[in-house]
Amino acid sequence: GKYHWHCSLVDPLTAKHLQTGTMPNYNRAQQLLLVRLQKMSLAQKDLKRRMFLKKSSSRIRLVKAVDPSCRGGVGSSQHVLYTLNKRNEDHLIPYSLVQPVRVQTKRPVIFSPSLLSRGLIERLLQPAESGLMFSTCPAEPVPASERQDK
Repeated sequence: GKYHWHCSLVDPLTAKHLQTGTMPNYNRAQQLLLVRLQKMSLAQKDLKRRMFLKKSSSRIRLVKAVDPSCRGGVGSSQHVLYTLNKRNEDHLIPYSLVQPVRVQTKRPVIFSPSLLSRGLIERLLQPAESGLMFSTCPAEPVPASERQDK
């Protein structure tokens, strides 16, 4: 349709179509991302309001263990609310052009809008029930000399 791209997953060795379908175009994906962020922020506000209205004896306080060096509200709803400002809506990037990069040792890489990436990475690496401690490293931008922009 008008708001979708027709696309195919192609086998890199045989160039045959493995799976075909549609995906939202850039503008539609950006709109869908904004709607999802707004729903998340509203759900968080409603949860806070419901927890506050309960009687104090039945109220439970959830505390997330965070490494002291990572303090400052990482993973809090402030990051989500910040991205919903009108001046930041144009900076949400649903898709990015990516190219394969060969590395010596494999490591996980997460591509996300810069305003969401820190909180998202913290939530992915440190689920409450795991009890595991992961350390995160700062983002490593790819230098212009290594990029193959076309």
